[in-house]
Amino acid sequence: MTNEFNSLVGFDNFTVDTKKKIVWCEEEPLKLPLKAVEVLCVLIENTGKVLSKEDLLNAVWQDSFVEEGVLPQNIYRLRKIFKKYGSENNFIETIPSRGYRFTAELSEIIEEEISIERSTFEKKFVAERITPDEDFSHVETDGQISAETYDRQATIQPQTSLFNKKNLAYLGLILLSFSVIGAGVWFWKSPNSNRKNFSLIKDNLEIERLTESGTAYFPAVSRDNQHLAYIRNENNKYALILQHLPTKSETVVIEPQEFRIRSLNFSADGNYLFYVTREPNSRESTIHQIPIYGGTRRSLVTNVRDLFTLSPDGKQFAYYRLNSEKRRTDLLVSDIDGSNEKLVASRKYPNYYKVWDVYPAWSPDGKRLVTSAYISPNKDKTKNSHFLLEYDIETGEEKVLRSEEWKIPYQAFYLKDGSGLIVLATDKFHKQLWHISYPDSKVSRITNDTNNYEYFKLSDDTNSIITTIETQFSNLYTISLENKDEVKQITKQNSAIYGHKGLDWTQDGKELVFVKSEGSLDGDLWKINLETLETKQITFDKEFLNRFPNTTPDGKSVIFASTREGNSQIWQIDLDGQNLKQITNRGIGANNPELSKDGKTLFYTTPAVGASKFWKVSMAGGKYERILGVTGGQNRVSPSDQSKVISYHFDRSEKENPWKYMLLSHESQDKLQKLNFDAENHSYEWSKDSKGVYFPFKSENQNNLWFLSITDNKAEQFTNFTTQKITNLSISPDGETVAVSRGDSRSNILRISGF
Repeated sequence: MTNEFNSLVGFDNFTVDTKKKIVWCEEEPLKLPLKAVEVLCVLIENTGKVLSKEDLLNAVWQDSFVEEGVLPQNIYRLRKIFKKYGSENNFIETIPSRGYRFTAELSEIIEEEISIERSTFEKKFVAERITPDEDFSHVETDGQISAETYDRQATIQPQTSLFNKKNLAYLGLILLSFSVIGAGVWFWKSPNSNRKNFSLIKDNLEIERLTESGTAYFPAVSRDNQHLAYIRNENNKYALILQHLPTKSETVVIEPQEFRIRSLNFSADGNYLFYVTREPNSRESTIHQIPIYGGTRRSLVTNVRDLFTLSPDGKQFAYYRLNSEKRRTDLLVSDIDGSNEKLVASRKYPNYYKVWDVYPAWSPDGKRLVTSAYISPNKDKTKNSHFLLEYDIETGEEKVLRSEEWKIPYQAFYLKDGSGLIVLATDKFHKQLWHISYPDSKVSRITNDTNNYEYFKLSDDTNSIITTIETQFSNLYTISLENKDEVKQITKQNSAIYGHKGLDWTQDGKELVFVKSEGSLDGDLWKINLETLETKQITFDKEFLNRFPNTTPDGKSVIFASTREGNSQIWQIDLDGQNLKQITNRGIGANNPELSKDGKTLFYTTPAVGASKFWKVSMAGGKYERILGVTGGQNRVSPSDQSKVISYHFDRSEKENPWKYMLLSHESQDKLQKLNFDAENHSYEWSKDSKGVYFPFKSENQNNLWFLSITDNKAEQFTNFTTQKITNLSISPDGETVAVSRGDSRSNILRISGF
C-alpha cells in the first residue's frame, strides 16, 4: 500500500506521521495522547522557531476553552517519551517567558510501501486512541512534574496483537495507581471547564470538584458536611441550589429569578438557609431565611451592605452597613431576628472595609471578628495599603494582621482550634489560598498556581475549604455600525483577556491598541493590525498594571494609566514602545485618561471619598483643574462639544439610587440630562455625531451592545449575540465600526482538603 502523499518526517530514531498523528520509534508505535502528538506536529512544522504558549494552544485546541496548564503537561509527556526511548536530547527547548522551540534535525522519509500489518494497525490505532485532555489528573506549573505523578496518568490504549503480556501488566499497574489516588488530586472533565496549572504546596492536598455547570457561586456547606448550597446564575437569573454531597443529587430551593441572591449560610441545626437579596439599582440587601428544601421565606435583617456570616453558636449575624449621613461603613452584629444590634467598629475615609464579596468572619469562641480593610490613597499616601483587621466584639479593640507576601488580602476564616486562619489573598496577579498562624502571624501558602479562587468558606470542622474557581477569557471583535450582522473576530485565543481593561483605535483606523492580561492585577499594552492580524507588544511590565489606552490624534503615541510608580498615574509612550514619559504626578493617583479632540487637553479621574473626581490639565503642562465632583468609572467628553461630558454621577439629593449616568456641563456645572442606561464595566462611547451612546448592557454572564439616543433618552438593542459578554468597546475614527472585547467566564466549586 502506498501513501497518498508523504507525511512522514524523522529525527533521531523517531518517525512522525503528521497526517495520521502517530509517533513511531523504529517499528514500535508510542503510547501518546492525540493532543500530545498534535503539539509535536505543530512544533515540527515550525522547527527552529519559538512558538508561544498561546500559538500552540490556538493551533491545537483552536476555539476550545482550555487552560494553559494542559500545554506543559503535553510537553512533559513528549520529553518523557523521548528519554524513555534512549534519546539524550529532549528536542523541545523551553524559552523563558516566550514559549517552546523544536530543535531536532529533521529528515524526510520516503516510504514507497507500508506493510499490510502496519497499515491495519494504524487504522485501529487512530480509531481507538481515545485519550482526551480531560483525562489529565494533574498538571504542574511550567511543565515540571514528578515521575511519580506522571506514572499515575493512564492513557487508554487499543488492544491489538502487538500488545503482549508486559503491556497488559503495565495496564494493570495503571489501573491500580488510579485506585490508590482515587481520593487524591483530580482534574476534572467538563466541556465548559477551564483547566489551569495546579502547583500544590503540600503532597497530601486533595481537590474535589463539586459542580460542573460553570455558573456556580457563593458556596456554603452544612455543619454535618452532608449538603452544599450555592447560587446558580444562568441567563442573568439567580437560583438557589441544594446539593446532597454523598450522592451529588440536587434540589432547586429557589427557582431562577431576576433578583440577585448572594451570601449563603446554613442554620446551626441544618434545617434552614440564610441568604441575601438585592434588587436592581439598590446598594443594600436584606437577609432572608428559607427551609433547605424550599418553602416560605422570612425576612430577618434589612439594610445590609452585602455579605454576612453566622456565629459559631448559630444565634448571631455579622454584617456591614453603609451610614450615608456620617459617610462611613459600620461593622455590626445582631441576633438573627435583627434584634440586639451592636456596633463593633466603623471606618471612614480614607479608611474602608472591603464590603463587596468579602465576609466578616467569626473566631471559634464567637468573641472576635476578622475583616479585610484598606486605606485609600490620598495626598499623604503614595499607594493603597491593604490588610486584615481583627476586632474584639465586646470592646472594639483592633489588631492589624499583615504579610509582605500578600499584595491584597480579601477573605479570612479562623481554623476551629484557633491555631490560625485561612486567607484568600493575591500574590502578584492571582487570588490564592494561604495559611497564617495565630497569634504569631507566620504565613505559608496552600496553593501556588495561576487560578483565581473566590468566595471561599471553611467546613464546620475546618478540615476542608469550599471555594469557587473563576476563569475568564476574551477576544477582540469588530462590528459594522451600518450592518450589525457584519461581525469579524480579530483574535482567537482561549488563555488570556484581550481588551477588557481597555482598547482604542489608532487614528488611521488600521490598528487597535488594547490591554492583554492574565489576572486582575496585570496588563500590558499591545497593538494589532486589522488587515494582517499581526500583533506587537508595546509595554513590557509584568509586575505592573497598564490599562485605559487612549491614542493621540497625531497617531504616534498612546496615553494610558500605569501602576509602575506605585499608585496609578498617566503615562505616554510611542506606538513602537519608545519614549516613555510620565504625564501626571498626583499623590492620590490618576486614572481613566482621555484626550480632547485636538490632543491638547488631558481629562482624567482621581480617587475621592467612595468615588472619583474629574480633572483636566494641559498636555503642555500647567495647573490641574477639577471640573466635576463625585463620579465613578470613566467619563466621556462629547466629540462635538468639549464642555459636555457623560459621567457616572453621584447625586446626593437622591436617597434611593444616587448613582446615575448624567449628561453634564463641566463648565457651568449644570446637570443637563439623566440618561437611562447602565453600562457593563462602566464602558460606553459617544457616537461620532454626538447623537447617542453605545454601551454593553450590564449583566452577569451574557449581554449585547445597545444604543441610547440622547434626543428621546431611549435605548435599543443593537447586536443579537446569544452567548458571551461584551465588557469594553471603542468607536473607530470614521464612526463606522465599533471594536469590542467579548468573552466568557466560568465559576465552579471545589473542595480542598489535606492542607
